[in-house]
Amino acid sequence: MAARRTTIILGGGERRAAKELAARWGVTPSEAIRRALLKVEAQEIEAAAERKRRKRKANLPFLLAAFRGHRRLLDAELARIAAERDAW
Repeated sequence: MAARRTTIILGGGERRAAKELAARWGVTPSEAIRRALLKVEAQEIEAAAERKRRKRKANLPFLLAAFRGHRRLLDAELARIAAERDAW
């Protein structure tokens, strides 16, 4: 994918942070901003996945309880079918 130019306006603190990261990483401030954006995006994706895992884990007891209720119905229906089969 080809790079495309985007203009952003940085305040003094943001500009200083971009230059500091650039010096630490041995890249230009533009490259430091690009890398920082990608890193934050990856962290946000992982955080969203973790929130989803926690929500699914929290819902698990409710799902298991609902399944147990259906399992009793399924077992009863299977027993009824088996009884009918044996009656033939």
